[in-house]
Amino acid sequence: GGEISPFYADGRIGLGPDFAGAVGPSENHWMMLGGLTVHDNSQHPLIYENAVDSSWPPKWVSNSERRPIRGRTWKGGKILIGVNNGSVYIQPTKLVDGKLTLTSTALLDKSGRPWDDIKVLDTEEKK
Repeated sequence: GGEISPFYADGRIGLGPDFAGAVGPSENHWMMLGGLTVHDNSQHPLIYENAVDSSWPPKWVSNSERRPIRGRTWKGGKILIGVNNGSVYIQPTKLVDGKLTLTSTALLDKSGRPWDDIKVLDTEEKK
């Protein structure tokens, strides 16, 4: 059977123009990056599998027990990344200091430079 995400949307998106209420605590299974437009690099990361917190570079925990917790990975320590052109791909991670993080190349743009414009948008979990 499929797994159920612990993150549930309430269906309220707030009021324009900024729609600040669109994603509230514990509503989003994704870690979203801000500041992008449709004119930015089409391969720029837009969303990542929900990391442990909103720090950069992102970190995840191995989910060998398949517990529904924030920061879990898919089988084999893999995460999903969505990019600005609308595509999604599977990204392997590497173990660093007891947490999983992006491989060195995943922290670089296609020119081999570090992403210098990453702004993580995050909401805290409901307590």
